Amino acid sequence: MLHIATTSDECLASAEVRACLEEALRAHGAATLLVASFADQLVAQKELSAYPALSLGVTVTTPAAWAKERWEVWGDGTHVVEPLVRTIAVQRAIAQAPQSRRRGVSLNVGTVQLLSSLVRGALPWLPLDPAGEPSELACHEAGLTDAEVGLVALAGEYARIIHDAGYVEESEAMAQVVDALAKGLVDPGCVCVAGLGEASRATRELLADLA
Repeated sequence: MLHIATTSDECLASAEVRACLEEALRAHGAATLLVASFADQLVAQKELSAYPALSLGVTVTTPAAWAKERWEVWGDGTHVVEPLVRTIAVQRAIAQAPQSRRRGVSLNVGTVQLLSSLVRGALPWLPLDPAGEPSELACHEAGLTDAEVGLVALAGEYARIIHDAGYVEESEAMAQVVDALAKGLVDPGCVCVAGLGEASRATRELLADLA
């Protein structure tokens, strides 16, 4: 169950958020507060510590960490890729791809960072066909440039590399974890969200699945 609280309060543990968490504790005995980052997690935990009624039973975490923790238990046996593994796999995907596939995209620090960010936040929604190749029609409809199609192709190559090694990307786990919980007859519990601001596609899809 997902609760969305509207507030003008700048603190993460606003009155509206606290009311949501208190209601969840009364009804279910536990609640989760999702925040944007680890830094926000520390801030929210400190703010909540001032309220004895919320000192026990409330877990504060990020959407990605929430999804990863549950995927490792109720997923399909794969593991969410770690940052170092992602970087190595991205470098390998770029280095081993022929120039015709890369479409002018070269191996450098900027490209590695760009592709890493792309797959981390949006791999399941890239215009790739079931074989992991760029869908020419979807790429054309999206108005992608030749270099952008090259990045999509490299994302497909990256996906093959990590899947063969028994990993999934963070965004893939976030896109599938709620369905995995449902198949395992696991209740995701009461989830409240605060301070996310401009959320990634993966986070938005996760919250939509929880709603």
